[in-house]
Amino acid sequence: MANTNLPPICRRRRLSPITATAYSMQEDPSLERFVQAARPTLFDVACNPELLIALTFANFISPALWELRGRIYERLANDTATASRSHGEAVMGEIHDYVNRKFCHVSREETSRLWGTLDLNEERARLGAARVDYAMNAIVSGLRKERRLGTLTGKEDVFQLIESGTFPDYHYTILEIVEAHSRAVHTQKHRPMGVSSCADEAAMIAALAYSEHAVGPDDVALLGSPFHYTMFVKHRDGYFWFNGKKEFHTHRTWAEQVQTHRDAQGAFDERVEPFDRIIAPSGCHFFTTNESTIPRKSLDRIEDCLKSFFGTELSQVRDARDRGIVFKENLLLFDPLVDLAGAQNAQDAERMIREAAERHPGSEYELALYAFRSIHVRRPEVYLHAALRGRRARELASKAQTVADAIQLTRQVPGNESILHSTDRLVLPGEVLLFGTGNHRDKALLLYALIRHTPQLPPTLKQGARVVFAKTASYVRVDGQCINTATFAPEDDVNEVMIELG
Repeated sequence: MANTNLPPICRRRRLSPITATAYSMQEDPSLERFVQAARPTLFDVACNPELLIALTFANFISPALWELRGRIYERLANDTATASRSHGEAVMGEIHDYVNRKFCHVSREETSRLWGTLDLNEERARLGAARVDYAMNAIVSGLRKERRLGTLTGKEDVFQLIESGTFPDYHYTILEIVEAHSRAVHTQKHRPMGVSSCADEAAMIAALAYSEHAVGPDDVALLGSPFHYTMFVKHRDGYFWFNGKKEFHTHRTWAEQVQTHRDAQGAFDERVEPFDRIIAPSGCHFFTTNESTIPRKSLDRIEDCLKSFFGTELSQVRDARDRGIVFKENLLLFDPLVDLAGAQNAQDAERMIREAAERHPGSEYELALYAFRSIHVRRPEVYLHAALRGRRARELASKAQTVADAIQLTRQVPGNESILHSTDRLVLPGEVLLFGTGNHRDKALLLYALIRHTPQLPPTLKQGARVVFAKTASYVRVDGQCINTATFAPEDDVNEVMIELG
């Protein structure tokens, strides 16, 4: 037993706390979807595309997104050129312009520096070899297209990295964390507002589109593959296509773009190929298996919109239809989808999403609450599993031998503010370490992860660790002691316990 030199277990006075156990995924496989929603990796989304819709809804309830919306609409009000455009074109164009100027992409090398690399064999074991290999084949196909077009960038030989069995740890996240990344990027001369990927941008822009009253609940579709995602929106004033931060197209600008290519299909393929899926709030049409959980009526409507906008029936869509689409019942689908247009602010948005999540447990609306990192969820133990993923906490734990060492390493995090600006939302250990800040709840998750990852600690001690969230404080209970993660002092009396996880 480790010598922690800490006092006996705390006496816990509870006020009807939520007590949750961190079951293994084998014992409760349904838990995995919620864990993925808390920190969806490239491969999680490749295998479970609905996570991008959950991320969209998580952004929709984010105060940061509504602040961003306010800045965009303020710029729009001061734009003298607005009168020459329809309202939809003006709003959507301003969204793209703002995102394009204020957010940046980083190289694959920078992603590896920030988050490390994923072991592809571990991903195969976790998600299934066939599904991970399919995603990697799509990525390699896209990289080869970039190399052929002369647009492949980066000093690192990404093909060599893949051959070694690893890939940069791309994962997708909410706007607050996208913004926090700006403090960690070394490659930009001028610090951007945030660091994003194409999937981050698609989810962010889709959420901004939903805040526009002329966009209905089924008017957004994501087009792409594990290599690249784009966002298509049907607005009352027309159709608009966002190719990440690279490009924004109205029907007119797309027609002009097509004139510089041999045809519309070639212009589209240059930007999106491989194109293997359509993702919508009502489901996903996956061309490779030709299965669709998007209902036939909704899919017909989406495809008609795409044909009208692009000026042709895209070959990928046509070939899938010619082969015969297999429509599968989406057990989590409910009709009608929630109309989000009535939200006036983040509070309205969160109320609407929470009400939908309560009516439809397991849906993308409930997944959104985990992507949002709310502690007020049905399965808060999800965050213990999510806390144990990622390399930073594992690597730091290798420097510890005792619980006291883990406490000292946690104390070394200099900042005490959450990048999510709330004690009702959680920042995961890797993020706390990268950004150098976290409140008492965030540091409780970090200390828990360090204890669980410390090789020298006995398994029974590690498995017995608990995280305790009180009303105004947080604790880690381990090996007969209770550590306050604001003061890092042991305490023998904890009041107003809300949640206990372990």
